Amino acid sequence: MMAMMVVSCGPVGEEFNEEFLYGEWVSTVPLAGTNHEIHDRFGSDHRGSTKSFTDADTDWQYYSWTLEGATLTRIHEMEMRSNTRAVSVDEWTITSLTESKLVYRDQGGRTITCTKL
Repeated sequence: MMAMMVVSCGPVGEEFNEEFLYGEWVSTVPLAGTNHEIHDRFGSDHRGSTKSFTDADTDWQYYSWTLEGATLTRIHEMEMRSNTRAVSVDEWTITSLTESKLVYRDQGGRTITCTKL
């Protein structure tokens, strides 16, 4: 007799309604003992922006995004001072998405909960 055990590390094969992402979200992420408020905007054109509200001088940073299954990918293209371009990719694993609440794990393994504004 042979026994098999299947272990899942995340929402494998889970699909989320992309339209629920459209709009502006806010999360409060504890960093170094402070509350770090982050706003993310997701547009139906797969363009988005993010801003940290810990520093009044922070500008919106723009990105493109995709949602495949439970993986939300944000691709930031930045122009550096030396007139070169840099690309940064963030991947989040969505664990819950409704019309008013987004819960995901970031690349560092933190669980972040967002509410829609």
